[in-house]
Amino acid sequence: MLTQPLGWFRKEIRTTEDFEGVRYRTSDLAIELFKALGAAVTMLPGGAIVPAMERGVLDAADSKNPSSDLQLGLPEVSKFYMTGGHHRQAEAFEVFFNKARFNALPAELKAVLRQAAFSASSDQLWYAYGRYAKDFEEIKKRGVSVAGTPSSVLQDQLKAWDKVIAEQSKEAFFAKVIASQKAWVKRTGAFLAANNLDSGELSAAYRHFFG
Repeated sequence: MLTQPLGWFRKEIRTTEDFEGVRYRTSDLAIELFKALGAAVTMLPGGAIVPAMERGVLDAADSKNPSSDLQLGLPEVSKFYMTGGHHRQAEAFEVFFNKARFNALPAELKAVLRQAAFSASSDQLWYAYGRYAKDFEEIKKRGVSVAGTPSSVLQDQLKAWDKVIAEQSKEAFFAKVIASQKAWVKRTGAFLAANNLDSGELSAAYRHFFG
């Protein structure tokens, strides 16, 4: 899945200090990250976010994507939508199989399931590009103020990750996973950074063709 927005807020986040005391809904490791930024983090199921914001017991919430946010009704209760963040640069759907049953299958069926999982993943990503763009425009039509997350906040998110990773890495399996992820990014990231255009250049190309 694509990078998740910073979220929905009652007021625009301009500096990391603006997170201080903000009652923010998120989940998983992002909980520890936003705590490190000063937010008062709470965990709620997705369906409870909008009612909580309507009652004024929640100031902000993370965002999955424009399509999910529209379905939840977030544009009706919050008018500041912050795009981009290091809390979830990317995530993935998963397909789980019972290992014993999978291993018992003939090689041909294993290959079919593997290809089906890859195909479903690719199809979902391509579909998301079109759907998210359409629903993003719909969000803007509803009087929502859209702003990019400031660079200073993004930098502070990375610093907060250092603390979260150090703390969580006291658990052996977490440390093993992080080491594997870092090894992959170190091997591939240098080429991507050198070869791929950054967001500013991509925006310039967009403006050149579409104004």
